[in-house]
Amino acid sequence: MEASSNNTMYVTYVEKHGAFVKVWGQVDKHYPISIENCLGELKPQFDEGHYALASPASIQIGLMCCAKYKDEMYYRARVTNVSSLYQNFVEVHFVDYGNKDIVPTSVLRSGAELSNILVTVPPQAHEFVLANVTHVGHAWEARTIALISDEIRYMNLQFIPVQQINPYLTLIKLFKNGEDYALSLFNRGYVLCMANVSQTMILQSINSTPPPTVNQTRVALPPPQIPPGIPTQMPQVAVPVAAPSQPTLPVQNTTTLLTFKGHTITPGTDHQVYVSYVSDGPCHFSVQLQRLEENLAKLMRELNRMELQPLEEHPLPGTVCLAKCVEDNNICRAVITSMSNNEAKVFYVDFGNTEVVANERLFQIPLKFVIMKVMSTRYALAGLENTTVTLEMKCAFKEFVSDKLLRMHSLPPPAKFGLPLCHLWDEKQNNALDVMRKVALLAYPESTTLTRGFCQEVIVSYVYSCSHFYVQLKSKEEDLRRLMEELQAIGPQAHPMKLSEAKTGLPCFALFDTDGQWYRGEIISLEGDIVKVRYVDYGNEELVNIINLRIPSGDMVTVLRPQALECCLNGYQNMSDDVERDTILEELILEKEFSMRVIEMHSNRALVDLIDSSRYNVGSLLLEKLALARSQVSPLLIQDSYQIEPRKRQSPNEKYERKNSRDTLNEETDRGISRKNLNNQFNKDFRNREFSRQDSNKMDSNDNQDKWNTESSAPEYNNNKKQDSWRQDRPPRRDNNERGGGGNNTKSEEGNGTTEDR
Repeated sequence: MEASSNNTMYVTYVEKHGAFVKVWGQVDKHYPISIENCLGELKPQFDEGHYALASPASIQIGLMCCAKYKDEMYYRARVTNVSSLYQNFVEVHFVDYGNKDIVPTSVLRSGAELSNILVTVPPQAHEFVLANVTHVGHAWEARTIALISDEIRYMNLQFIPVQQINPYLTLIKLFKNGEDYALSLFNRGYVLCMANVSQTMILQSINSTPPPTVNQTRVALPPPQIPPGIPTQMPQVAVPVAAPSQPTLPVQNTTTLLTFKGHTITPGTDHQVYVSYVSDGPCHFSVQLQRLEENLAKLMRELNRMELQPLEEHPLPGTVCLAKCVEDNNICRAVITSMSNNEAKVFYVDFGNTEVVANERLFQIPLKFVIMKVMSTRYALAGLENTTVTLEMKCAFKEFVSDKLLRMHSLPPPAKFGLPLCHLWDEKQNNALDVMRKVALLAYPESTTLTRGFCQEVIVSYVYSCSHFYVQLKSKEEDLRRLMEELQAIGPQAHPMKLSEAKTGLPCFALFDTDGQWYRGEIISLEGDIVKVRYVDYGNEELVNIINLRIPSGDMVTVLRPQALECCLNGYQNMSDDVERDTILEELILEKEFSMRVIEMHSNRALVDLIDSSRYNVGSLLLEKLALARSQVSPLLIQDSYQIEPRKRQSPNEKYERKNSRDTLNEETDRGISRKNLNNQFNKDFRNREFSRQDSNKMDSNDNQDKWNTESSAPEYNNNKKQDSWRQDRPPRRDNNERGGGGNNTKSEEGNGTTEDR
């Protein structure tokens, strides 16, 4: 479908219309120019106060007049809202352009006493709705409407009428550079497509207000002087104009009037700015344009000299008001964000900071101060979108921007509802992003914060003991894999770290000799050329020669939080290390997946329960395996052919085995033989969860027990203290091929009694 060259409009205004886009346009080429010329000739008289309204009481909704716009020019207008008339402000609709504004009553001029062409010519702004276009998501985003407005406003575009909704509203296809503009928006992802039939039904159900007619009060004046070539009769246009009728009065809505609006900063432009407030380091801060500095100073003088009036009603969140700052007692424009008892949290729109103030410090705001645009705009520093910002980076950013005039290059937001981005330079052309990257080399971000009740799938990355091991979140496994791949590529090329540069607490890249892989590390201590390094993503510590350390890049330090989370197994928090018990725990959990639940936090160490895929608690499994390893089986039970087995993973074929084992034990109890009588020492150890080598040596020695201990696969140790060389060569994460059986398939037999490892 091609647009006809006869159907051309001059787009004057764009706004949302429910779920659709309304376009205001002028379809006549002559009358708008004639009207502007007449108003231009009358401007000197208007400025001198001629044709001013007799009194504010004469102002009513629907009154046709001329109003002064922000560009200091006068345009034909109709009054649409008088709810703020007591403050000498009204809302007007500029009938030849389509937009609305709030203006003082002092800039209104009577239309009944003006040239005949200003009184008789109908409004030149016609209403159109863009066909096949609706919003993405639940509602229109302000930035999407602004983008459409920037692309088509004040342009002559061709259009095709699709459906006449009513006498004053038409559904159209709009063409820009010969291309269907709706299709262009859809292809770029700004809008969704809707069928014409559905769009027409929705539009017909909307109760729109008919366009106003000009004031019917006429004054006998000489014929207007119309320039040659301008027709004296309205030409026929594609969109019919409604016949004169009494306009329907809209419902007054004071809520829409009492909202602040901000200055529009076009993406891709440079500005001189001050950072007025830093909310969250480089991730969230507010800037003020230098060119508005005098306006802000004038506004603050006026606010702090005026007579204040307390709020008439109990304030609600979203209320605009004036607030007296607690810090310096200055009166500032504010928006209430939340209420609590007799206090309110307010956001100071001209500075960007928030504060909690008493309700007695809140006051009414005159409408003229609501109309003035806010002086601060919120931004985030570009280049840190995938970075975890550290406390050191936040402090360095605040120091970089404090009390300085900066050059800002604005960028669009990276996502919907996100903050716009920017780059900042100081007067010495230092880039704020470069400063952030240098500071990032000083420390890693904090690990993921665990809280009581936290539940997630984890992978155990390293085990020191029952009270000290490390896990990684399963949800971050893919992120860590990508980081490790990138680290292997850039690690060898990174700048070598000199001994003079190595300091305790500094991040580094460390080469692990055993597997030849690079890992992210943190320097723990130094002794000559040997550096003790903790691998922040796995938890273990190793001694590394200084020649195997590299200076990391800032983005590799902050792109991912340290993944090793320090844990303690629930029930073992007050126990000392036991080599045998800790080794068995390592065989049970190292590099395996569990469901972890945080019971409590002890400083930075989480007290946790680990549950395996069969819903068994690791703490209980550890007790049973330890009992097996230490041969805690009664000789009497062996001699009487009773079978005792440790807890197994439950399966459909085995779900009754544990029950039968318990029944066998209960039969022994019925015979008068209790567990305590059979194995008093074992019961004591089991109850206290304290298994020491000293207690194990107290077991009865007999021929059968000696044979059992001889065939047991459990290792023996002389003491419970880990030797200095223990785990010296263990990599941060073992390869699957390096995992030994570790006793997992051990089986011992004695008579009819058998014991299997889990």
